[in-house]
Amino acid sequence: MMTIRKRTAAGAPERLNDLEVLRQAGWACVNLEAAVADTQVQAVWIAPDCIGSIRAWVGLSLEQHPVPETGGFLLGRMSGQAPFSVSLEVFVPSRSIDYSSPNRLSFGAGALMELDTARREHPALVPVGWFHTHPGHTPYLSSYDLAIHEGFFIEPWQLAVVLDPLTPGQDTGVFSRKADGSVNNKPDWPAWISWTALLTSDAA
Repeated sequence: MMTIRKRTAAGAPERLNDLEVLRQAGWACVNLEAAVADTQVQAVWIAPDCIGSIRAWVGLSLEQHPVPETGGFLLGRMSGQAPFSVSLEVFVPSRSIDYSSPNRLSFGAGALMELDTARREHPALVPVGWFHTHPGHTPYLSSYDLAIHEGFFIEPWQLAVVLDPLTPGQDTGVFSRKADGSVNNKPDWPAWISWTALLTSDAA
């Protein structure tokens, strides 16, 4: 089985506004202010290790038939006040899940224990959101997904990242909270991010 690396990428700056340091270290940037009309998060910086770890974890799911939903948690940092900048630095894959199918993913207590272990390994980082796939049915937040987000990711800077692994570029949405506290969803995104292109250029 492939090992998923869970470490902060080399070259990570102490402050998220060190933009040139981030670019030189190969981090990808998703400009949410340019992607959606209403967001409390202006920019999402993604470490190369985080991008690669998610890509590898999604790759394992693609070896199964039918392809199940899979996911995990995202550790990073936030800076300032709204509009926030957020970093995605460590992906914590959920191996101990309660249920998975092509249409639904339930994390359960085992996954939360994995998150707790990762937080102890990375004391400088906090949970900045969660990640899961929607194989074959586009990035969006279902009513079940929204219940998870509203129950566990209530801070204005916490994100939900949803990827469709069955599209050519692995279409991805990064869903944030609007000024009124509601969560952006599929109708708010005019075009998706290509996850496969993140390591080669800015995503948005």
